[in-house]
Amino acid sequence: MAPFPPPDLPDRISTTTSNEAEIMASIRKEFTIEADVADVWAAVRDIGALHTRLAKGFVVDTRLDGEARIVTFANGIVARELIVDIDEAAGSFGASSAGE
Repeated sequence: MAPFPPPDLPDRISTTTSNEAEIMASIRKEFTIEADVADVWAAVRDIGALHTRLAKGFVVDTRLDGEARIVTFANGIVARELIVDIDEAAGSFGASSAGE
C-alpha cells in the first residue's frame, strides 16, 4: 500500500484523514498586500459581498443560504461554499466548496 500522504505532495496542499477511506485536501493561500489590516479584514469578513468587495468582475454574484454562500463566477460556474470558520482573532476565514 502506498504511504499516505504521498511524500511528493506539494507543500501548499495538506491532507487530513481519520481513516484511509476519508481523505480531505486543503489548499491554503497566503499573500501580502499593501492595505490597512482592518480594512482588509472587513472586506474578507463581509462574506456576502465577495462580488463587490474582493473579486469584482471575477465573481458576479454572491448569495447567502444559511451557513453557506452561493458564488457565481464570471464564467458561469456556480459553487456552494459552506462557511467552516471565521476567526476574528486570527483574521482567518475558512470554507468548504463544491460545484452546484
